[in-house]
Amino acid sequence: MGGGVRLLRLAAYLTGGLLSLAIVMLAIAAWVYRDIPAEVLEARYAAPSSLFINLEGVRMHFQDQGTGQPIVLIHGEMDSLFAWNPWVRQLQKSFRLLRFDLPGHGLTGPDPGGDYSIARSVDLLERFAAARQLNRFSIAATSSGATIAVHYAALHPDQIVRLVLLNPELPDAKGHHSVTEVGWMMNLFRWITPRSLTEYVLRHGFGNAELVTDALVNRWHDFWLRDGQRGAIIERLHQHDTSGIAEAIARITAPALIIWGGKTPSRPIEIAGDFVELFNDSAKVDLIIYPEAGDLIVLEAPDATAQDALEFFRQPAGPE
Repeated sequence: MGGGVRLLRLAAYLTGGLLSLAIVMLAIAAWVYRDIPAEVLEARYAAPSSLFINLEGVRMHFQDQGTGQPIVLIHGEMDSLFAWNPWVRQLQKSFRLLRFDLPGHGLTGPDPGGDYSIARSVDLLERFAAARQLNRFSIAATSSGATIAVHYAALHPDQIVRLVLLNPELPDAKGHHSVTEVGWMMNLFRWITPRSLTEYVLRHGFGNAELVTDALVNRWHDFWLRDGQRGAIIERLHQHDTSGIAEAIARITAPALIIWGGKTPSRPIEIAGDFVELFNDSAKVDLIIYPEAGDLIVLEAPDATAQDALEFFRQPAGPE
């Protein structure tokens, strides 16, 4: 009996010791991967063209470049407006390009109200368009940003001239970054965010992982570590809802171009045609497939996709 008690005590000591060690290790990890102050990242990444605007309490980072018919560029999940750099270089000679960091992304901080729903994103886009005096404009958007674009175009058919969707989300799709899939591990992301995780996400987002550069990984990782950003990313994933995509697409009347990456696991090529067929009322829908590209198609095929967009946006617009 005495030996059994000693074993129980030893087990309790070991368990307590391991728990204490785990707590210490978590505390060390949380310190190593602590938040980066916003002003540090702004000094590091803000460009001469960077501007900030307050929209409903959100201090939004944006850029407004070029002249001509306006095009709003919307990035995807966990990314930033800098994803559009390759397009801006080629399109700004012919068009006015406006792009912004969604709340909880890039140099835009968390939404003070904690609302990261699609409806909130559409509302912020409405306010941004009004603030920049955009009456008739086109939108190009990728991934979850394409979902925002779809809902906006459905609500404001009189405003949208043309619509480009790159690797758009599918109706009722949960997506490969879903909180329900990663569970408790995603909650650790709030405190422990090694650079290797950022590189892993990027390499799996590219059709050709060799295209992932150190500079790209560093930028993504830095933005994830911005004050309050990781919590905002988790909240956006919790609140993200794609259930109304099909209904919204059916109400779109503007001409649309769909650019599809063939190596995007959550969007197989076989269903690209089905997605196009959802556009019941659109004047015209074109589909371009890049078989070797993945989810981050603008970065994988920058020149080719920019040329696709340029040709599409140069087509004559419908009546005012």
